[in-house]
Amino acid sequence: MALILSIETGTDICSVALANDGELMALRESDEGRDHAKKVALFVDELLRETGVQPSDLDAIAVGKGPGSYTGLRIGVSFAKGMCYALNIPLIAVGSLDALTEVAREDFDAGILDLEDSDWEGAHLCPMVDARRMEVYAQVFDTEGRAHSEVVAEVITPDSFKEWRTKGKFVIFGNGA
Repeated sequence: MALILSIETGTDICSVALANDGELMALRESDEGRDHAKKVALFVDELLRETGVQPSDLDAIAVGKGPGSYTGLRIGVSFAKGMCYALNIPLIAVGSLDALTEVAREDFDAGILDLEDSDWEGAHLCPMVDARRMEVYAQVFDTEGRAHSEVVAEVITPDSFKEWRTKGKFVIFGNGA
């Protein structure tokens, strides 16, 4: 049994989730401004109280490692690291674009992502996160979740990701992109 608290603060959305063996138990999220420093501890407290889980019951804490807002990432990582240190449990850093890719894969499997099987097979997935200043952070994955490029910060133009778009199906999705 793995009881994991997950924290994401690198985007406009502050989210905290509690999962037991990969099954979501509770979730709090807010997209109301960038006040993650105020919300992350409150959300953790609410989740633990709601589920009756004690901090000492946690097996690990997962935190989004970006790319994303530098200040937001510092807030989440600092909070998670402090809890892990106090509880003597592992800290798991999860790439934010990797996580978005996994969500897209789960959405496709659940029939939520509006793509035909033929469009999914062999497609390249490109999760994006708003980097501000007219840029996005992006990375290209295959439908198995394997990275095929490095993370890039790019101003989107008609030629963006042209080398991937000419190779076949190309699915763009993201958080704030």
